[in-house]
Amino acid sequence: VANEAASLAGHWGLGKLIAFYDDNHISIDGSTAIAFTEDVLARYEALGWHTIWVQNGNTGYDDIRAAIKEAKEVKDKPTLIKVIIRLAVIFLLFVSLIQFYQTSDN
Repeated sequence: VANEAASLAGHWGLGKLIAFYDDNHISIDGSTAIAFTEDVLARYEALGWHTIWVQNGNTGYDDIRAAIKEAKEVKDKPTLIKVIIRLAVIFLLFVSLIQFYQTSDN
């Protein structure tokens, strides 16, 4: 269902939609490398999405803010922001994002 919804969002050009993909390489059974090899950004690009890759989500808060800013500038398609982070950093990331949105114009 999620892939079909993502496809529809790309088809309709939902430019205000911004989604985050947490690429922490962890699954219930261990590393995602044991069963997951697809290129997520390429898949979303094929679905009509704009994609951004933030390689250091652990401390790259300015990079995350820049990615959000870039995503807001894309008006004709949804955006997927892939962020590589450790699980312990997720809480700090969300706090930072909340603060960003509270201080931004949109």
